Amino acid sequence: MTLERSLILKKVRQIDDLPAFPEVVTELEREFANPNVSFKRVAKIVEYDPSLSARFLKVANSVFYKGVKEVSNISDAVIRLGLAEVKKIALAIAVVQRYGQFGGKSPQQFWQHCITVAMSTKVIMEMSTADFDEEEKATAFSGGLLHDIGYLALFLQFPTESAELSLKVQEEGGSMWEEELTQWGISHAEVGLELAKLWKLPDNLQQVIGYHHQPWKADEEHRVLAQIVHLANFICNNQGFSRVEEGFPDSFDHSSWEALGMNIDDVPEIIAKTLEEGNSSNSFMQLV
Repeated sequence: MTLERSLILKKVRQIDDLPAFPEVVTELEREFANPNVSFKRVAKIVEYDPSLSARFLKVANSVFYKGVKEVSNISDAVIRLGLAEVKKIALAIAVVQRYGQFGGKSPQQFWQHCITVAMSTKVIMEMSTADFDEEEKATAFSGGLLHDIGYLALFLQFPTESAELSLKVQEEGGSMWEEELTQWGISHAEVGLELAKLWKLPDNLQQVIGYHHQPWKADEEHRVLAQIVHLANFICNNQGFSRVEEGFPDSFDHSSWEALGMNIDDVPEIIAKTLEEGNSSNSFMQLV
């Protein structure tokens, strides 16, 4: 089959093999968007999903978040962790639970890449001279986790063509998203944007997913978040925390350095901390 942009978009809009976005995450997004967000309501939403609740407590009591005293219920965990961390944990668990079986040739490697990118956004935001609130940090994490969802849709709808293109990139070099654009007229980033719209994800998250390879195209209001995920993705790919199909790491958008108040001298420290996050992401995967 010869793939064209119009056919790909049509198939993505009709996708039925990929499960719907987790309802519990949608509910949490609505609650977090409420100016009067309540710890109690957040806990109730998490508790409504027994499988999520069990894994949530497991993560909350892990080495990542271990406190002086073990928490045994969701309400205490929410209070101890804070709303921003609750949002990150719930999203990671729900997404990996729902889509963990998908991910091309190696789902485990695919999701470790996504979680490492998500965790690396924290490193970049902490080192940046710009100020970010907790909601922005949580959104960047979400963007890192979901930035490659377009690839899942492409692989499900066009498995043969996706595998062939991946093999071409691995044998001849180059980057997957640029090859997708050349061959099909659309990349997994734009497919991800389409999927994010279908799932009715928040606008800022849609922008991060859709423009993580080309952050300068994102709306100015959300551009810095796209730049953060772009940088995190670039570094993770260069340091070996890439998905199998990624190919050679793509070029970096240097304007992202300026927007974040960073420069090339920060690279060694970013890399060192990213490597730590990459190793931690493997442990995190075992928990979720």
